[in-house]
Amino acid sequence: MGPGTSARAGPRNVHGSVMRASYLFPALLLLTACGTDVSGPAGSLFSCLLTDPARLQVGGVVQVTGAGNRGLCLDGGTDGAEFVYIPFHAASRESGAGAALRLDVSGAGLAAAVVGPPTPSPDVDAGRAPLSEASAPAGLAENVRFHHRLRAEERSAMAGRLRPSSGASIPPRVAAVPEIGDLATYNVAVSCDAFDERTGRVEYVSEAAVLVADTENPSPLAAEDYRHFALTFDTLVQPLALEHFGEPTDIDGNGRAIIFFTRAVNELTPPSSSVYTVGFFWSGDLFPEEATPRAEACPGGNQAEIFYMLTPDPQGVAGPRFSAAFIRSAAIGIIAHEYQHLINAARRLWVNGASEFEEPWLNEALSHVAEELVFYEAARLTPGQNIGQDDLPEGSPADAAFELYMSGNLANYRRFLSRPDTVALFGLDGLPTRGGAWSFLRYAADRSGQSDPAFFTALVNALTAGLENLGAVFGESPVAWMQDWTVSIYADDALPVADRHVQPSWNFRDLYQRRLSLQSFPLGVIPLDAGVVRTLLLGEGGIAFPRFGVPPGQLGVVHTETGGGAPPPSLRGSFLRTR
Repeated sequence: MGPGTSARAGPRNVHGSVMRASYLFPALLLLTACGTDVSGPAGSLFSCLLTDPARLQVGGVVQVTGAGNRGLCLDGGTDGAEFVYIPFHAASRESGAGAALRLDVSGAGLAAAVVGPPTPSPDVDAGRAPLSEASAPAGLAENVRFHHRLRAEERSAMAGRLRPSSGASIPPRVAAVPEIGDLATYNVAVSCDAFDERTGRVEYVSEAAVLVADTENPSPLAAEDYRHFALTFDTLVQPLALEHFGEPTDIDGNGRAIIFFTRAVNELTPPSSSVYTVGFFWSGDLFPEEATPRAEACPGGNQAEIFYMLTPDPQGVAGPRFSAAFIRSAAIGIIAHEYQHLINAARRLWVNGASEFEEPWLNEALSHVAEELVFYEAARLTPGQNIGQDDLPEGSPADAAFELYMSGNLANYRRFLSRPDTVALFGLDGLPTRGGAWSFLRYAADRSGQSDPAFFTALVNALTAGLENLGAVFGESPVAWMQDWTVSIYADDALPVADRHVQPSWNFRDLYQRRLSLQSFPLGVIPLDAGVVRTLLLGEGGIAFPRFGVPPGQLGVVHTETGGGAPPPSLRGSFLRTR
């Protein structure tokens, strides 16, 4: 969907880790008064005495940058009005604008002006747990710190092994196609210099995959499971990946990806851990054993297109207890996720000659897009259909596909929605960051006017990374699109808004309330009372949703300062009228 400005007629119902200590501190105060009799900070006076107040229709938006956040005069009209102010800290570590900032506010104490009841806290909502969580051992959540370390090492240690010359690729190797029963040894140490070799037995060979099981696995899967995974990879995962991301390399010469089910993945989760690892890809496996003009040697790598998967362990021999049923339910989504990482790294390393790997937050968002693409195909649905519960009837292929491939994305997005102020949209990797970044990528693909294959292929095959990569594909500043997306988080399927403030592919409000049985949309909205100072902590890429009302016949000002002065250019604000 293009960035048009035509207004929608109304809500749609279309069928079809520790965060770096870098915070923005906006303290906010609502001031209301009759007519233009406004007392309070100078910014408030200037907003209402020297400029005409903004008179918005429901769904109307005023967007500001930097000092424009300091005070905007809003008219309550004859019937009163309700607004949400959406400050977005569009700063990143790389931009140099992510340093700690403190915003202070003073103002007159006036009557509270919230027009309606605030959104209930998502902490009290009790909804159905997604399959990906319900099937996991009780009390465990997916471990993203390990994955973040791998992606961060690509940006540092592994990128440090790249050489300026794009040079020739690794000399082609001629390898026989493995056969069922063959044994192979792989180093699982995830290190160029250390070794932890495990022997695997080939369980199934398809046109595009070799499935291998560690001979020391505590509980093997059935032969039919390996066959199902391989054929689903051939017919579902790989065609989508090639269409949307590009061809992988074939540095080991076998014409296939190796999927190694090994207890080494289980062993990454200590018995006392509260998080678990389900699978991973390591870019060191793509580096040569001996140096080439393109890359330094990585003797500990396996010189193969390979990724690693959790194995059943019902007795907890290698770590927490994992049933075969859980592996069956989770495997295809994990394979799609890790395969994007493999293609992304392989093409940057050996095809496009990039000097850097993708930033972790965007790399992970692309892998969650890979899971979403598998959902669309399996569900026989497409992007842009505003999918809600009515599109996922119980017992249908779409219902099953949602549980298998999309429940994790919605769980992550729910985490993001509950505290978007403390989440770094383009900062350190974490489940909430993944939820927000995935949602933004889907919004951006829909808005771009390009096909999904063209849009995502451009991102995966870029020579730059992160915001610079996005900007090149968008053709304009990505933070401007992000600012528009922050409005869509609140407004989509709730208000008649411009096209650029719509999320056309998903009806999240319907899904969270009807499918997951939440009492309300789980967005962490903050009620603002006049005369009460609120201090918000916005990390890099952080967002907040203070909500307030202006009574009939009065004017209101949300006043934001940084250390007694104007907010920095990195603070982008949007004022959305909601009633």
